[in-house]
Amino acid sequence: MLPLALLLLLAPFVVVAVRIALRDGAFEFAGDQAVIGLAVREASALAQELGPYSRYGWSHPGPSWYYALAPGAALFGRDDAALVAAGLLVHGLIAAVLVAVVHRSGRPVLTLVTALVVALTMLRLPATFLLDVWNPFALLLSTALLLVLASRARDGRWTTLLLLLITGSHLVQTHVGTAVLVSCVGLAGLVATALGRRDARVATAEQDQPGARGLRRWSTPLLGLLLAAMWLPPVVQQLTAPAGEGNLRRLFSFFVLDRQESVHPTVEQAVIAVGRLLAVPVQGWGPGPWEMDVSTLPASVALVFAGQVFAALALVVVGRRWSSQTAAWTGIAVLVALAAAVVSGTTVTGTLYWYLLVWVCVLPGVTAIGYAQLFLDRRDRTGVTGTVRRMDSTPVLAALAVALAVVVTGLGLSWSRGLELLPDSGGVRAAAALVEDALGSREPGTVYVDIHSDDRWPIGAGLIEDLAADGWHVRVSSTSADLYGRDRVGTGEEPVRLTLIAPDDTELPTVATAGGRDLGTVETENGPLTVFLEETP
Repeated sequence: MLPLALLLLLAPFVVVAVRIALRDGAFEFAGDQAVIGLAVREASALAQELGPYSRYGWSHPGPSWYYALAPGAALFGRDDAALVAAGLLVHGLIAAVLVAVVHRSGRPVLTLVTALVVALTMLRLPATFLLDVWNPFALLLSTALLLVLASRARDGRWTTLLLLLITGSHLVQTHVGTAVLVSCVGLAGLVATALGRRDARVATAEQDQPGARGLRRWSTPLLGLLLAAMWLPPVVQQLTAPAGEGNLRRLFSFFVLDRQESVHPTVEQAVIAVGRLLAVPVQGWGPGPWEMDVSTLPASVALVFAGQVFAALALVVVGRRWSSQTAAWTGIAVLVALAAAVVSGTTVTGTLYWYLLVWVCVLPGVTAIGYAQLFLDRRDRTGVTGTVRRMDSTPVLAALAVALAVVVTGLGLSWSRGLELLPDSGGVRAAAALVEDALGSREPGTVYVDIHSDDRWPIGAGLIEDLAADGWHVRVSSTSADLYGRDRVGTGEEPVRLTLIAPDDTELPTVATAGGRDLGTVETENGPLTVFLEETP
C-alpha cells in the first residue's frame, strides 16, 4: 500500500516541478529569494557554511535547506524556475518520509489516511506556501515530520530518534525561531525513546521482522554520519571566522546577552497569533498582512485555538485509556508544540509577523493522524475481527485511494494557479538587460557590485544572482558581507565595477561624478535605479 500512497501523493509535486522547470526564465527573483538562489549555487560547490541571513546581522544556524535544494536546482537548470522546481521536490521528499514513517505501523488504512491528511493540509494552505523557496515555508512539512517522529519514538528504535534529531536540526538551521519547538519536542522524543528501550519493544520488533536487524545495522551509522555532517559547516565557520564574526557567537549574543534590551510580544499576543495561524488550514483563511493583528482575539479564532487544545488533550487521555501509546504521544507532541509556539512568539524581537510562526499551520493535520491511529488501535483491541477486516478490506482502501487522488488533483491545480502569484521582478529583468548589453561580449571574470542606495538592495541581489549564474565571480563591499558571505568581499579595484544608485540619492558615489559609464535608468519595484559601469582595460 505504501507504493500506491506515495505514487498518488507525490504526483502533484513531480508534475508541477517538471512544468515549472520547462518554463525557462519564468521567474526573476529579487531580495530574499535571490539571495537564497545565490546560496544554493554555493552549496552546489560545497562552499556554503551558514543558513539564510537575518537583518539583525546574523545568519540562521546552518545550510541544510540550501544543500537539500542544490541537487534539484542542478538537475533542472540554473534559472530561478529551477529553484522553485527543486523546492517542490524537497517538500515531496519530506512528505514521502512522513508517510513512510507512519507506514511502519503495518496498517494500510493508516498509510492512506496519512497521505490524505498531508494532501488536505497542503491544499488548505495558500497555494504559494510550498512553491516559494523562502525559508519560513520550508518549515511546514518538516514540522509535521518532527511531530510524527516524536509520537513514534515510543518504539525505542535508534533510527527513529536519529531521524527526529536530523529533522530538528534541519528546522533550527533553516530558521532559528524553531529552536524552542525543536528543543521541547526533541525532549519529548528522547523520553519516549527511553521508555521504548526500557520496554524492550525493539527486540520484539526485530524478532518479528527478520530483515529489520540487518537494515538497521547500516541505517543507524549512516543517519548518525548525516547528523554530524549537517553541523560541520556552521561549526567550521565559527572556528575559522575572525574574532567576533563567528555566527554561533552572534546568535548567542543576540538571543541571550542582548535580549533584555529588545521589545517582545506578550504571552497574550503570542496566543492570539498562534490562534490566527491555526485557523488558516482549518478555515482556509489567508494569513493576511505580514504584521498580524494581535490586539484582539476574534471569537472564531478563539474557538479554533480552544478546539486544537482540547483535541490534543483528548488524544492523550483517550489514548492512554485505550492503550494506544502512539496516539497518546501524538497528543503530547502537539501540546508541546502549541506551548512552544506561544513561547516562541514571546521571543520575537519587535513586530510579530505571521511567517515567524507559520509552522503552526500543520498542527491540526498531525492531530488528525493521531486520531486515525487511535481509532485503528481501538478496533484492533476490541476483538471484533470482522470490523477490523472490513476496515482493511479492498473497498475501504479503494475509497481512500480515490479520495487521495481527488485531493492531490485539486492540489496540483491549486499549485498551477499559484505559479502566477510567485515573486517575479521586472526591475531585476530590466537592470540585468542593461548589464548584459554592456558586458555581453566579455568573458565572465570578476565583477564588483556596489549597491550604493540601500533601499535598492533587493534589485541588487537579483542582479548579483544573475551574474553568478552567468559565470561571473561577484565581489561586494564589506558592508554586504553578512548578506552575501565574507568570501565575496572585494577591494573595489576589480576589473569590472557596477554601481547601483537611486537617481535622487544625494550622496553620489565617485563613479557617478568621475566619468563612469551610465548604462541607463530603469523602473523597479523599489523605485528608479541607475546603473553605472567602470572597466579596467
